[in-house]
Amino acid sequence: MIALLALLALLACPGSGPTGSDPCGAGAPTWDSFAQGYVRTWCTPCHSAGLEGPQRQGAPTGIDLDHYSDVIALADRIEARATGPDADMPPLGGVEPDAVERLGAWLACGAPGLDPPPDPCDQPIEGPAATVASQADADALCAGSSAVRGLTVTGDAALDCLCVVSGPLTIEGGAVSLPALEEVTGTISALGGAASLSAPRLEQIGGSLRLGGAVHTVSLPRLEQVSGEVVIEGAVALRALALDTLSQASALRVRDDPVLASLSLARLAEVSGDVVIEALPALVALERTRSLRTVGGDLVLAELERLAGLDTWALQFLATVDGSVRIEGNAALRNVGGFTLLQSVGGDLVVADNASLRGIDGLDNLRTVGGDLVLADNPLQETVAGLDNLDQVSGAVVLDALPSLRSLAGPVALRRAGALTVSHTGPVTLPWLTALEQVDGVVRIEGNASLRSIDGLSALGSVGGLVIAEHPVLVSLDGLAALTWVGGDLVLERNTTLATVAPLHGIEAVDGGLTVRDNPTLPTAGIDAWIEAIGTDDIAGPITVEGNG
Repeated sequence: MIALLALLALLACPGSGPTGSDPCGAGAPTWDSFAQGYVRTWCTPCHSAGLEGPQRQGAPTGIDLDHYSDVIALADRIEARATGPDADMPPLGGVEPDAVERLGAWLACGAPGLDPPPDPCDQPIEGPAATVASQADADALCAGSSAVRGLTVTGDAALDCLCVVSGPLTIEGGAVSLPALEEVTGTISALGGAASLSAPRLEQIGGSLRLGGAVHTVSLPRLEQVSGEVVIEGAVALRALALDTLSQASALRVRDDPVLASLSLARLAEVSGDVVIEALPALVALERTRSLRTVGGDLVLAELERLAGLDTWALQFLATVDGSVRIEGNAALRNVGGFTLLQSVGGDLVVADNASLRGIDGLDNLRTVGGDLVLADNPLQETVAGLDNLDQVSGAVVLDALPSLRSLAGPVALRRAGALTVSHTGPVTLPWLTALEQVDGVVRIEGNASLRSIDGLSALGSVGGLVIAEHPVLVSLDGLAALTWVGGDLVLERNTTLATVAPLHGIEAVDGGLTVRDNPTLPTAGIDAWIEAIGTDDIAGPITVEGNG
């Protein structure tokens, strides 16, 4: 054996072939290409079951080498007697040294059998579109084709021959195995009564991938690209889905799958359209989505009843979402810590109706929101910390129905917004919008039962409208002292303890109406003095003053 190993090492050395070539790889001797001929020439003239007595020329009875299996059974003895420096078979010699070396190499490589047949997928034979309802149909198809222009499968079938489907692949029923399939140019659909799909060599889908209905097992371990959408919707029996080699798709929609508990997309880096993960009551974690970097459409994470967190492993490399981000209706969600690299959202950012959410501190690097920023109906949310670097919201900033909000930290860098609403929230003061200079639309602050002062709008110079209403303990408007222009209506009403409008004396013009109503502690004389300071000519709409102190 030592001599054979030395031989193999020699065969792998520079000068005897390509550098680093495998001596047991392509071109190595096999039973079919070499060893069978050697044995027939030099061994079976004596070692054959068809020979008796003197015909065997001294070869022991029972030591026969008529078949490949016979040679394998005696491989160690052949190696010892027919190769190496002490070889004594065949007894009369005469074998060329090169042939002896090749026999030794063949044995050292494990005595490989027949040459592998040519891969039928190298030159597929295309047939017309086909329908397969049974294994008999599959066998008949494989007898003449290794590619079809479209395929519909309605029952259990293993199509071992099929390499390419140049068109759609539709599975309407049964368990379907496609072990040789490498490419589908159309859409793959496994819906309705389809039970399972296995295509271990499939790398590319030219259309979409659609799974639903009764399908319970999907094995696509080499799938890299889907030119269309990946849609897993209404799959009532699918418990786990792993598409760990998929790197690109035009959209991803996984929703309304009642028992899907595990979703693994370990290499998905780019989705040109929407990513929707919604209504999956059994999903516990998004732990294999961390390669996602860009989403060209919307990102929706909604109605994931058992999802407790979007921790730092969930979406840690996501930097850009060109559409909206919506995180809604997730009853167990406590944090959104997985968005640590997200810098821009092209549409709306909505975090709403999450019953267990306490904070949004995973959004530390977010700088721009192209639509609305909505934080609403999160009953346990205590803070808006995590938006410290946000400097522009083109749409409205809405904080609504956040009764537990207490923290004074917030979006201190925000300079401009399309509108601002703070309603039905818990803090006693609003100190965090200290850099906000301009709001193009209406600033609406209303229904905040604990709000005592508005401190954080000290840089605000112009607004498209202003409504401050329904505050039982509000006493100070000092944070609005820099305000000089209101582009629409200005409304102060039902603020029970508000006693002065002196901080608003810097307003020079109101381009809408002015209403001051039902503020029982606010002296009418002070209101009249304020209106006189603005000047009635600089108030474009009607002036209403009633029900005040």
